[in-house]
Amino acid sequence: MLGQRGKGTGSTSIWILEALKGRYAVDLITFGKPDFAALNSYWGTSIEPEDVKVVKIPHPFLGRTRRWTAIRHAYIGRFCRRVAGDYDVMFSTYNVMDFGQRGMQYVADFLFSDDLRRGFYENSAMEAPGLFYRQNLLRRLYLGISAAIYSPSWKMIRSNLTIANSFWSQRVLRESLSMDSRVIYPFIKGDFPVVPWDGKEPGFVCIGKLTPFKRIEDAISIVGRVREEFPDIHLHIIGWIEDVAYADKILSLCRANDGWCHREGEMAGERKRDFIASHKFGISCCRNEAFGLGVAEVVKSGGIAWVPNGGGQVEIADHSDLIYDDQASAVKKIGRVLADGLSQERLLAHLRSRAERFGWDVYHKEIRRAVEEFLEQKGFPDTF
Repeated sequence: MLGQRGKGTGSTSIWILEALKGRYAVDLITFGKPDFAALNSYWGTSIEPEDVKVVKIPHPFLGRTRRWTAIRHAYIGRFCRRVAGDYDVMFSTYNVMDFGQRGMQYVADFLFSDDLRRGFYENSAMEAPGLFYRQNLLRRLYLGISAAIYSPSWKMIRSNLTIANSFWSQRVLRESLSMDSRVIYPFIKGDFPVVPWDGKEPGFVCIGKLTPFKRIEDAISIVGRVREEFPDIHLHIIGWIEDVAYADKILSLCRANDGWCHREGEMAGERKRDFIASHKFGISCCRNEAFGLGVAEVVKSGGIAWVPNGGGQVEIADHSDLIYDDQASAVKKIGRVLADGLSQERLLAHLRSRAERFGWDVYHKEIRRAVEEFLEQKGFPDTF
């Protein structure tokens, strides 16, 4: 199994490990040296070092940085091609991979495709993409170096058993990349404390890394406008800093609205679950989120979340009162729900039924079933 560093997408690696441990002999191929105790605390898993063999990709520099993503991915791909023959299943837990033979891959976002990345994510009103993402000579040189290290075959990539994290992602894969896939929603750990609705704070949480395509500035604007009619509400922004320049702008907006807009930084584990469960509402403004873990966490905690009309998060909300087209639409729909207690009750009942789709039992069963089917297709019956 191929692992990736990173918090949002890293969840896929650790959850798939949890699903497969004990049933299969699992090796984790990674640059880093995973701290399973810390990962278990962060993601709510229970993986022990004896459950998995860690295979470290040898490189003196790339194992110590999250930058140079394309070059990191190239070294991973080249290494996996070299060792693929030693395994019954090669499973990329973060996006597509050419193993030199048929394998498995879980698509969590579309950052691996320059064309899709530009179309989906380079749309922030606050900031243009960073230097290495702009279409210029430096970017072409950077990608050229990556391709010289590892040039994947799309024929091999399309031959893999592909898992998408939402039906929206499945549709993008089919329409843009001519790839078939099956959908397995991510797992959201469900042991949020039970807080009665009247005991929750009348506040919003916005969960996501501080990077332009998350459009956190829109969340600040929307909640600020809703406050004109409902002055008791407030906003908490939860997530780590990925883009320093963008984070500085968000922090400036928080300071300008410090009476109700709060930057909480990164949260994990029980502290994060307690905090989310203590608030009634959530909001996302990322227009093409492939799934939306933060939105699903709000729903799992017993809250109501609003999402823009695009991406897999629409499948989490699945209600016209919770899906908005622009800021004006968001302000109108949020205000209508905040003014109507009966509407809140109906939406909470609806979202409770949606939350059942993101449980561990469903995820665990579907991941194991996918691996079993892959092995059967290879002629290796699942006899463990």
